[in-house]
Amino acid sequence: MKVTLCAIGSWGDVGPFMSLGRALRERGSDVVLAAPPEFADAAADAGLDFRPVAPTCTPVVEAASATTGTPLSAIPLLLRATRILTEETLVELPAIAAGSQVLVATGIAYAAPHVAEALGIAYRAVSACPRWYPSAHHPPATDRAPSRPKPISSAAWWATEWATDVTLDRVVNRWRRQQSLPPATALYGRMIGLPGERLLAADEELAPLPPDVKGTRRVRAMQAFQADSLPADVEDFLASGDPPVYVGFGSMRATDAGRLLDVVFESAAAINVRTIVPKKWVEAAGRSKPEGCLAVGHVPHSRLFPRLAAIVHHGGAGTTTTAARAGVPQVVIPHVMDQHYWAHRVSELGIGPAPPSYKRLSPRTLTSALREALGSSAMAAKARSLSRRLDGRDGAVELARVICDDLC
Repeated sequence: MKVTLCAIGSWGDVGPFMSLGRALRERGSDVVLAAPPEFADAAADAGLDFRPVAPTCTPVVEAASATTGTPLSAIPLLLRATRILTEETLVELPAIAAGSQVLVATGIAYAAPHVAEALGIAYRAVSACPRWYPSAHHPPATDRAPSRPKPISSAAWWATEWATDVTLDRVVNRWRRQQSLPPATALYGRMIGLPGERLLAADEELAPLPPDVKGTRRVRAMQAFQADSLPADVEDFLASGDPPVYVGFGSMRATDAGRLLDVVFESAAAINVRTIVPKKWVEAAGRSKPEGCLAVGHVPHSRLFPRLAAIVHHGGAGTTTTAARAGVPQVVIPHVMDQHYWAHRVSELGIGPAPPSYKRLSPRTLTSALREALGSSAMAAKARSLSRRLDGRDGAVELARVICDDLC
């Protein structure tokens, strides 16, 4: 069976699909991964057949991340990005997926269900967070609030689906006419999958589904493909003192790297902890590091996180899950979209403090959050307990089995 995997987004979208591709290949499938071109080298490391798609994805994702703290102003940019990426993907994906039996998509993949329909193949849509599914129990992911009154949530979802149709109608239905397909509506619902096509890759303990979300099957969260070991300099640093605190915001663009480093370094000095920070922050700020700090590039979080005292991150689905599986307290500082959901869940589960505001982040607020994360024995115990319940799960293997059982 030939499977085309389409991941339009950041590393948090593409990395888990590399793990899925490897799991599918181990089951005997012929796998092609379609993703933005900057992931070609990582796909080669994973041993996958890679085809570039959506070349403007990374610039628009970075631009969207730069709107942190101003969600309303981000919406026009997100809609414009969605239109551009959909148009690009409709042009490029059909030739990539030709000859496949199924097209599996994640991220900003509005084009994928229409390509699958044109090719006459099955479609499966993978999400990593329940907040992408319409529900009266939560607002759309563009809303920072963990909940709203049910009428407001329902109205917000109606507005989201209406705005999606307005944004994409011309692009999608012009392409569909060229393929001799009838016009399509409800484009948001088509992207996240019709009942039977939807797959939620998230651990139930971290991400429960609202009762009114139907037709969605669940598998465990998928880990991003990563190296089996840490670089030597990271191993040396870990061995040279007490467990450090990791601070990093994934694919979020740091327009204020100098300010972030000031906050981290002052907080670390105040509570006397060692730190690990992103090398890209240090390079962007042109700064030197204090003693007791290591700057790193892309390192395997599943290997690093269990050896830390605490983890400060942006609240991506994959980072939150990896931190939870590591059994280490986490401080989530959400930037955009479903990161606010994960920040709320971490606090609600008692495995991290209430999320500090990124817009108001200061040495005082970060120090306060870290003191709570590092000083609470109850928080540490809850983090360890959750880790034990999540241990040993492999969502990529589970999802590969579901796909093959459906179609083989």
